[in-house]
Amino acid sequence: MYKLSHSDSIIRIEDNCFIPNDPNNRDYQRYLEWFDAGNSPEPADAIQSIPNWKALENSLRQSEVWAKAFGASTRTLKAQAAFSLLYGTLTVTHNLDDLRFSIMLLREAMSGIAGFGDFTSDEISFINALLNNNNIGLEIT
Repeated sequence: MYKLSHSDSIIRIEDNCFIPNDPNNRDYQRYLEWFDAGNSPEPADAIQSIPNWKALENSLRQSEVWAKAFGASTRTLKAQAAFSLLYGTLTVTHNLDDLRFSIMLLREAMSGIAGFGDFTSDEISFINALLNNNNIGLEIT
């Protein structure tokens, strides 16, 4: 049996061998005989989106949202701890649960700081757009 690939090669399933689309290749000739006998290859595996944590970090660090969160982190220990967890998640652990938790903690801490408050709806939309654009499977509300 065979499987399509995302290139013009065919994959022989029994040994995971990539067979080039070359009429002079014996393995490709065998594939064509198998195909001409009425067989169909399996579809190619789905391409999975890969989270781009570095791009997310870079985009956030250049934003007003980041400046607001960093400013809050200098005001209270609770905000500082939440911001530290957020930073560590973005730069080291890349853990979705930690990201969700750190944003929740940061929003809670910022809400208690006069002059900061929670993120606005526009800021939340901005964060969600960054998460989506960088294939991070999270949406905040």
